[in-house]
Amino acid sequence: LGVTIQAQDPPLAGGRGGQAPRNLQVLPKDWTSQQVQLFMRTYVTTGLGVYSMAFSAKGERLTYVTYTARANIWSLPVPARGPVDITAAKVITSGNQIIEAMTVSPDGRWLVYDSNLHLNAEIFRMPIGGGAAERLTADPAHDFCPDVSPDGTELAYHSWKTGSRDI
Repeated sequence: LGVTIQAQDPPLAGGRGGQAPRNLQVLPKDWTSQQVQLFMRTYVTTGLGVYSMAFSAKGERLTYVTYTARANIWSLPVPARGPVDITAAKVITSGNQIIEAMTVSPDGRWLVYDSNLHLNAEIFRMPIGGGAAERLTADPAHDFCPDVSPDGTELAYHSWKTGSRDI
């Protein structure tokens, strides 16, 4: 038997480090590519997120590794002197998401960041002290790496709206 690990969806665009859900397929080694194409929708597993795997010598047991990426924003006070105490760190965002970049607005009121919390990378802002996040972009293209203009009236970010990573 031959084994393939098939991604259901492409990984997040832009090298964000996300992994698509993966399924495990077991196929006879002597199958033609046409037979494989017909079989592509039949899986041994569904939704396991298989990143790498191995079968036991007799093929009766499967072991696998899953990969999960998760990144949230934390804040901690910087003392006037001495080392930073990480026990004072406060979580600002939470959830199963990846945040690639963030910035503080020039007026110091907003934390502006990207997140794939809704499966697609979008731009959000929230009050600098924490609170409810406000979604600033909402389109099928990934939007990430935000920056705020000096006067706070405009937002620049990377997007895949045109099929390439543009600002």
